[in-house]
Amino acid sequence: MFKKKFTKLTILSLVTLSIGSSALVFSTQSVDAKTVVSQTARKSVLTFTKADLERATKIKLSVSNVQKMYNLLSETDTWKELGYNDSQAAKIAQRVSLSSRQSQGILKDMLNNANVEFKVVYMNTGWFERVNIGSEVVTENVPEVEVLETETLDSETPEVPATGTLDKNIKEIEIEIDYRAKNKDINLDVDVKKDGRVKAEFENEATRTKVKGDQAEAFVIDIFDSVDVRTMSKNDIKNHVLNKLNADKNFKKFDFKVKYFDESKVDFKIK
Repeated sequence: MFKKKFTKLTILSLVTLSIGSSALVFSTQSVDAKTVVSQTARKSVLTFTKADLERATKIKLSVSNVQKMYNLLSETDTWKELGYNDSQAAKIAQRVSLSSRQSQGILKDMLNNANVEFKVVYMNTGWFERVNIGSEVVTENVPEVEVLETETLDSETPEVPATGTLDKNIKEIEIEIDYRAKNKDINLDVDVKKDGRVKAEFENEATRTKVKGDQAEAFVIDIFDSVDVRTMSKNDIKNHVLNKLNADKNFKKFDFKVKYFDESKVDFKIK
């Protein structure tokens, strides 16, 4: 992976990136210092220093107030102050709110290492949006290398979960729907690491759909958004999944498994 020297930029105007017929707009308001790692028509990667976060939240980051800083980063107004529009700021704040351990870990790293910055990856493919957060170690005085960035959504494994109301305690998802007829089976596999990294794969033989990464995760969010399968009957889960996937109900086998980080699980088969 290439290294590049990141340059602090002051952007006084709007930067508009077109996505088909729609537009992805990044605006800077009152904060004039941030690192633009990369920007494409689908994704922006920005990092913020300790000073940037302190300026936006109006508090000094210290060991004693990491929780307070995290609480402020979970508010939409903080990210608006850091230059995002209302919709983007709300999604980033939600992402931070859902990732307490990860976010506070990044803040602690920033206290221990002045070169660590808070990274925000905002993606808009035109049909769904997602936010990733993480940390970036900025290396100074490294020769800049120009690299043409391309998007490979079909094979990309996202670093952290997408936004939405997917239960943050989910560790693993496996759904297999088998049919007697050939080329109709459906498979969905999701593996969530403790640090938030997600590996997702989805295949629907009937529709000839086979995707990984962001696109597969979009199917997961669509199925599990605001749903707690631990409170549902097997039959309700089956009907919900089939309806969401617009799948044939005359299956041979419906195999469903969801594991949680607290070791609980929902696991059953229907034939």
